[in-house]
Amino acid sequence: MARRRSGVFSARLAWLVLGASLLRAQDPAVPAHPLRASPNTLFYFLEMSGAPQGEFRPLTQDQRARAYVRGLLSPFAIVQAAASAGLGQWRDVPRPWGQEEAGYSRRLADYLGREVVQHSLRWGLESVLHEDNRYFQSGRTGAWGRVKYALASSVLARKDSGSRCFSLSQVGSLAGTAFLSRTWQPATDSSPEHGAISFGIALASNAGMHVFKEFLPDLLHRRP
Repeated sequence: MARRRSGVFSARLAWLVLGASLLRAQDPAVPAHPLRASPNTLFYFLEMSGAPQGEFRPLTQDQRARAYVRGLLSPFAIVQAAASAGLGQWRDVPRPWGQEEAGYSRRLADYLGREVVQHSLRWGLESVLHEDNRYFQSGRTGAWGRVKYALASSVLARKDSGSRCFSLSQVGSLAGTAFLSRTWQPATDSSPEHGAISFGIALASNAGMHVFKEFLPDLLHRRP
C-alpha cells in the first residue's frame, strides 16, 4: 500500500508540472515557431537554446551562472527525480531502502542529490574549459540524420569559436556524479562496479534525452 501511494504521488507530481509547462508552451502569446521558444515555455526548462545550430553565440560567465541556477530550479529536474524514485520504488532498488514511504523519500533525495552534483560539476567544468552543452536544433529534415546529430550532441560540446569537441564537462560530470553518489548509497550498491553501471545508464539516458529534444518541437507544434 505504501509503495502504491508513493507511486501515485510521483506520477501526480510529474503530470502536474509537465501539464503546466505544456499549457504554457501552447499559450497563444508564445511565438509559434518551434525554434523561437520564450524562457517560460517547455523548451526553456529542457535547456534548449531555442535556435538552430547556425545561430550559436558563446555564453558569458554570467550567463553560464544564470543557466546553472535555472537548471537547478527546473521543474523537469523534479519531474525526473520523482519519476526515477517511483521506478526505483516499484523495482525495490536499492533493496535495503525498502518500499515504505521512507524508502521513497530516500530515493527521491538520492535523485535530487544527483541532479545537484551533476549540474554543479558540469557548470564548473564548462566555466573552466569554455564548453557549451546547450542543445541546438540540427535544422535537418531526414529522421536518421537528426537522430545521429542528437546522439553525437550528447557527448559533444561547443567551444567559444562554435567548433564542436568531445565534452569533458558533460561526460565528466556524469561520471563524477555516478561515482560520488556511491558515498550515500547502501553498502550493497556502493562498489566501483555499481558506479560504472550508473555511469553507463546516465550516458544512455543523456543520449535519449537529446533525441527527445530534437523531435519535441515537431510533436508540440504538429498541426491536425
